[in-house]
Amino acid sequence: MTCNEDSSPTELAEYLLFHYAFLYEDPDVIDKTRTFLSPFMLQLVATGHLQATIGHANVLALNTDALIVSGIDGVVGICATAVNLFFFA
Repeated sequence: MTCNEDSSPTELAEYLLFHYAFLYEDPDVIDKTRTFLSPFMLQLVATGHLQATIGHANVLALNTDALIVSGIDGVVGICATAVNLFFFA
């Protein structure tokens, strides 16, 4: 992701963060039916969210099943933060 012959890492990050383009399969076409299909999102979800939640303990009192489902909101926030910090920190 940091290797792009057409632009600097900072320009690439600004491009990906603009309208959250990093969420979409094709950042040039913001198709809301294709949200979360970018290679960046798929990789982060597969290596971050899924690995952390596979085989979780089901604790009824804590409603852990609902936490697993709603945890994807946090993954999107992590993606935005990761792109931002990687290029601008």
